[in-house]
Amino acid sequence: MGVATPGDQPPARLGPRNDPPVRLPARRPLPVYAFDPMSTRLSGRFLTVDVPFERDLEPGPSGRLVQVVDYDAARDVWYRPVDLNDPAILAQGGLRPSESDPRTHQQVVYAVAMSVIERFERFGGQRFRWRGGRELRIVPHAFEGRNAFFDPTRRAVLFGYYKADERDPGSNLPGQVMFTCLSVDVVAHEVTHAIVHRIRKYFSEASNPDVFAWHEAFADLVALFHHFLFPDVVAEAVANSSTDLREGSALLDLALEFGESTGRGAALRSAIGSPRTPDAFLAATEPHARGRASWRRSSTPTSTPI
Repeated sequence: MGVATPGDQPPARLGPRNDPPVRLPARRPLPVYAFDPMSTRLSGRFLTVDVPFERDLEPGPSGRLVQVVDYDAARDVWYRPVDLNDPAILAQGGLRPSESDPRTHQQVVYAVAMSVIERFERFGGQRFRWRGGRELRIVPHAFEGRNAFFDPTRRAVLFGYYKADERDPGSNLPGQVMFTCLSVDVVAHEVTHAIVHRIRKYFSEASNPDVFAWHEAFADLVALFHHFLFPDVVAEAVANSSTDLREGSALLDLALEFGESTGRGAALRSAIGSPRTPDAFLAATEPHARGRASWRRSSTPTSTPI
C-alpha cells in the first residue's frame, strides 16, 4: 500500500464569492515637520496632516487640485517625483520628512496645500476648483533665494532655498541650506494667496494700499489658524502657557525657522508682541508690514517677503 502524496488529494474548492469588497481608505495621513525642520529638531516631533485619499494620484504628487513639479532652476536638475501610491510608502503612512530627500519635500508641500484647500472647501460649503480646470502647480525648489511667492501668471507657487545667516543663524548651523518649502507656515501662507486669487482675481490689482495688505494679513491668519488642526500642539501650548500667551509661541508664531535663520532672532511674524495701534497701521506702507499692523504688530519688524 503506497503513501498518499499531496498530488493524490483533490484540489480544495473555494467558497462562493460573497465577501464584501475591500474599500480604499477615505483619508491619507502624511508626516510633515512641526512646523518646520528647526522646530522638529528642537522638539523631536513630527506632525501628521490628514488629507483626502486621491485614488488616481500620480507621481509628483499630481492630483485633482495640486501638481508638484520639482525642477531646480538654479542647478538645472529635475528631482525624481514621489509616488505616494507606492505600496511601500502607503504601508508606512507616507515618508518621514528629511531635509536631504527631495521626495519628502514634495510630500510636505502636497500635504499642506491639500489641507489648506480642504479648509476652504469645508467652511466655504462647496468643492473648490481652479479656473480652467487646471491644477495649481507647486515648485518646491524653484530658485535660490530667501523668498517664496505665488505667481498668478503661471498659476504656480514657487519656493526658494538659501543658506542660513553665518553670524546669527539661530538654532541652525551657520551656512546650513534652508528650504522654505519645508515650513508648514510658509506653504499655507502662499497657497492661501493662490486661493484668494482664484476667488477674487482683482485683488491682485493694488487699487489702494490696503489691497495687498489684506492679502498678506489674510494669508498670515490662515497659516496661523492652520496650527489648530493639531490637537497635541494646541494642548501642549495651552498647558505650558499658564494663562500667559507669550509662552505659547509654538502655536502663535509663524515661520520660526525662516525668521531665525535670516538673523532676526525670532519668528518671521507673531500673533503676540506689541499691540496694534492706529499709528502703526497708518505709518506702514509695505504690504507685509501694513497687513501685519492690521491684525497684530510683530515684536520683530521686518520687510522680508513671504
